[in-house]
Amino acid sequence: MQNNWRLKREDLLKEDEWAKLKNYLDQKASTGFKTFVQDAAICRVLVWTGLRRSELADLKISDLHLDESNPYLIVRNGKGGKYREVLITPECCSFLANWIKERSGYLFVPQRNDKYTGDGIYRVWKTALKDALLPPRSVHKARHYYATKLHDATKDLKFLQEQLGHSSLNVTQVYTHITESQANKYLSDFDKKLQG
Repeated sequence: MQNNWRLKREDLLKEDEWAKLKNYLDQKASTGFKTFVQDAAICRVLVWTGLRRSELADLKISDLHLDESNPYLIVRNGKGGKYREVLITPECCSFLANWIKERSGYLFVPQRNDKYTGDGIYRVWKTALKDALLPPRSVHKARHYYATKLHDATKDLKFLQEQLGHSSLNVTQVYTHITESQANKYLSDFDKKLQG
């Protein structure tokens, strides 16, 4: 399978945008209004886990394994019907452990239905970006942000492939692009070498 698409810098969720969105989400959640608290949680978990919107909508509390030495969550029906286990960070684990207290069933439940749809997750994300005065970005950009940060931290393409549930390393390689900060560092180092 040939991968003919590329991630463009301007399409990626940027570090300052994520910081601004987190700040906005914290402010909204601090009101204690149940919908704002859940919307903030949805956006955070999207970025912290790299799940697709339908995977997050289908996630049940019973799919969380937070008491393990390496906490993880289970995606039971990923793209192509694939099962996978996604390791999660201590911050995400702590957040989810607090979130699931006094809850059962699906991890996130909208006001009027038993469970979210992928489109419902998209609407939460889209509204949060708009209300935070950020440019529109698809939910998949949260996945891209997660993947780029994970690759930057680990440099392990196979681990990234497993976390994202890709069947091919060719698809995963799209996240190996050079970030702006890396490019600036490389050019600065190169400039120093040129100066002698």
